[in-house]
Amino acid sequence: MSKRKTLGLVEIPERTLEYDMALLERYNEFSAELLRLGLLGITALGFAASKALLPGDDRARAETLLESVRYETGIALIAFGCCVAAALAHRYFATDSMSWHLQAMRRYLRAEDKDIVVADSEFRSRYRRFKWSEYAIRIASISLGTGAVSMAFAIWRLI
Repeated sequence: MSKRKTLGLVEIPERTLEYDMALLERYNEFSAELLRLGLLGITALGFAASKALLPGDDRARAETLLESVRYETGIALIAFGCCVAAALAHRYFATDSMSWHLQAMRRYLRAEDKDIVVADSEFRSRYRRFKWSEYAIRIASISLGTGAVSMAFAIWRLI
């Protein structure tokens, strides 16, 4: 009776993974940029609010100005927060789906017992996670744009 080979020891040909990993890296770089810009937007809003509300020359005027752009800054803050959350979700689901992809590939290569049936199931799980990562990166992109437009509109109203 032969000893069963664990999945971690099943080698996947290097050229098979090269393009998958490069694509995953590109998407993760893009979501990292969305994450960075979303956090930068939140920081900019906080900085602007702190500068306006610090004790200074005309606090009543500053509070009136902030009140006049309350909705725009609120929308921008919520949108930037959604961008950050969705970018993090994208990074999680994209990486998780790749782990399912690798596990299924190893099962196909090992092809013992019920490996093919399990691998088919894992590919379905991988596909679901790829779809979730697709939705997350779209939400992050749209949210970043919404936050930027809302913040620009608030600045325009203040000028």
